[in-house]
Amino acid sequence: MPQRRLETTALVELVFASALWGFGFIGTSWALREMTPLSLTGLRMSLACATGFAIIALVPSLRRELNFAQFKLAFWPGVFLSATMYLQTWGLQTTTVTKSGFITTLYVLIVPVMERVLLGNKIPKYHMWYVLGALVGVAFICDLGKNEQSLTMGDWITLACAFAAALQIVWFGKIADRIESSFNFNVYQLFWTGAVPFIAMFILETPRLPHTLWPVVGLAELVFGSSLVAFALQVRAQKKLSPSVSSLIFLLESPFAALFGFALLGEKLTAGTLIGAAIIMACLVASVVLGKEATSIE
Repeated sequence: MPQRRLETTALVELVFASALWGFGFIGTSWALREMTPLSLTGLRMSLACATGFAIIALVPSLRRELNFAQFKLAFWPGVFLSATMYLQTWGLQTTTVTKSGFITTLYVLIVPVMERVLLGNKIPKYHMWYVLGALVGVAFICDLGKNEQSLTMGDWITLACAFAAALQIVWFGKIADRIESSFNFNVYQLFWTGAVPFIAMFILETPRLPHTLWPVVGLAELVFGSSLVAFALQVRAQKKLSPSVSSLIFLLESPFAALFGFALLGEKLTAGTLIGAAIIMACLVASVVLGKEATSIE
């Protein structure tokens, strides 16, 4: 197959993966009608992990690549991803899908700052201006100044989720060259991601399972759509696309979340929301595209 066609196929696959991640906010909202954030996170990741191990058992090439050292290597990325998923789910109890989607993607701007603090890497030139601009966008989305209650606890929790996501990405970058099988490593990571909340939910609460249609549909989408299919497409597509192009497509998760929230949950897309979303997306795109080519500063 010609290289151009391979890249086009990969592009379509990543856009579809971003749509699944965007729809994941809807699935979470539906599942939270009958589940707690802890139970939902633990069950979602544990079921995805179990399905992943079943696939490994059925595919000889994957089965041969089982490696306990890789399993241990996935511990910290899994813990950080667990915190990301739990905080995002918890935040959705008291914020909208639209706000959650755009606040979550601030991890793109947080990662270079965290790399500077933890690894001593240089911060791309003008990056802090992008961060400031994105915060202005968040202010528009949250209607700050118009309503004293506009910035909810869920917004702050979702911001914490963005920091957890950034930490996971930074740690993953440190060990990326030690990862052998992308699929197997993702399953190991899902194990640790689900293990922490799965154990905690039995200690801290009575686990709740969905029992009506839409919460069940929401959980199923999270397990198979957002966790298994989307991540599998990500690994497959990133073998053919550059990191810059991939990063840009990942940002589509937020607009998809906003559109799904508008169409399926009746969330309002106010002028402030649209302006704020445009500012955030512009800052994120500038950070991804220009940040790789700009002169770096200490």
